[in-house]
Amino acid sequence: MILGYFGECFIALVTIAIFHFIRKWRNPTCINGSLPPGSMGLPLIGETIQFLIPSKSMDVPAFISKRIKKYGPVFRTSLVGQPVVVSSDPDFNHYILQQEGRLVELWYMDSFAKLCGQMDTAADGSPLMFDLSAKALFGYEPDKSGEDMGKNLTNFVDGVMSVPLNVPGTTFHRCMQGQKKLLKLVNDVIQERRAHREKRRGDFLDQILDDMKHQTTFGLLLGTVETMSSTITLTVKLLIEHPLVVEELMREHEEILNRRENREARITWDEFKSMTFTMQV
Repeated sequence: MILGYFGECFIALVTIAIFHFIRKWRNPTCINGSLPPGSMGLPLIGETIQFLIPSKSMDVPAFISKRIKKYGPVFRTSLVGQPVVVSSDPDFNHYILQQEGRLVELWYMDSFAKLCGQMDTAADGSPLMFDLSAKALFGYEPDKSGEDMGKNLTNFVDGVMSVPLNVPGTTFHRCMQGQKKLLKLVNDVIQERRAHREKRRGDFLDQILDDMKHQTTFGLLLGTVETMSSTITLTVKLLIEHPLVVEELMREHEEILNRRENREARITWDEFKSMTFTMQV
């Protein structure tokens, strides 16, 4: 009889605690001022699943646009277990950027900080851009590599926005494994260069080998991939959709080549300034 009474009390306390937690989760408080409207989603995971759904449009992602229509340009949500405020208001964003280091501090998610450590750059990219960037940075030759390092880089980038759960089979675990293999690749190249300093290749690594460690080289490699791959993809797509623009570009560049005495010469500053249509593209 006593055990039954204590059991009922325990269940009641647990139920109250759960309801209290859910209520606090859905209605967070702010010490100074009030929070913007929004939804915190499910407990712990928040709206992470909706946020990670790929967008098929080059416009504002559906996750953002739907909440702008419902709550306005500034709204609250929860992503990857962290409460956040999202702003699409230009004036407010400009004010926030001006107040960095005073009213606000630069912050990265826990998974990003754990993977990159003390690093100023991070990026995303395709295996093709990885091979090109790695070749320019430290003479990487994919044909001589026994493993697809571009795939390891993809695993690393995919895990940056994942829940930091380092368990085999999870995205974060694959991310950690990809990071280890990429760091080992960079470290092996650096050690080989240090052992054979007389064989200079004239690439980026030769220039920084004496004063930069492999973590920095790895970070710079990541920093070259995301912007280049996205820019090239969008450029090719838009040019295919606008053949008249391609014709005008070809005409402008052909005129520059026809004015040259040596068509194989490098571009000059005057030629660069004369590309008025190219600048608009």
